[in-house]
Amino acid sequence: MLSAALQSKLIAIVPNTFMLMGDEDVATPYCVHEENQRPVWLKKGVAGYEYDCEVAVVADLPDVVETYKGLIRTALEAMEGTTVEGTAVELVEYLGDAPGYNLESKEYINISRYLIQTSNI
Repeated sequence: MLSAALQSKLIAIVPNTFMLMGDEDVATPYCVHEENQRPVWLKKGVAGYEYDCEVAVVADLPDVVETYKGLIRTALEAMEGTTVEGTAVELVEYLGDAPGYNLESKEYINISRYLIQTSNI
């Protein structure tokens, strides 16, 4: 499952990393990731999955967000061609990011988007 593979990579970079986020107070910096999967079908059945992934980094300083964003991109792109947590990652494509600032919480955020393809092993 890609969520477990991403969690293991991201938590090594940002210790406060979560698969989903509720309305809880979490100390910054923190990271949240979400994946939406689509099966890749062949005649014999599901050959793998294609995932739309979003990784959000939140911190009190913009430099911290930028540093984590770069480390995360490097780590996710390095997953290509490897097997992580039982998931064979075939392709990791960085699609872009959207920086932001929350006036109420006074926190900086960056949401990076990726397309990740996996195959059944």
